[in-house]
Amino acid sequence: MTVLAVGARILAGAVLAATASVPAASTAASAGAGTEGCVTRAEYRAAQHGMTKRRVHAIFGTRGTQVYLVLGNEERRRYRMCDPSLKLTVVYLHGRLGYKQLRDA
Repeated sequence: MTVLAVGARILAGAVLAATASVPAASTAASAGAGTEGCVTRAEYRAAQHGMTKRRVHAIFGTRGTQVYLVLGNEERRRYRMCDPSLKLTVVYLHGRLGYKQLRDA
């Protein structure tokens, strides 16, 4: 076997090993199928204090509606729950989830 053939086999093995370690799909928490635009109770529970607004939006699958803003400090957003008897308001402090309020509509 020539040096070139040995090098090609090593390279092929390295490429195979590299592609085998890449996951086929992401398993990050996100909105469930069929719940686009509304928040489920499981998604509500998954959003935790201190998470960024971007992360919460990824979990909820919606950006909600801004209802109050103090620039650079506090933002309140309302999200539609999949259960129409509930209302969800989330307060972000400095871009992170400060608290969330779930109540009857």
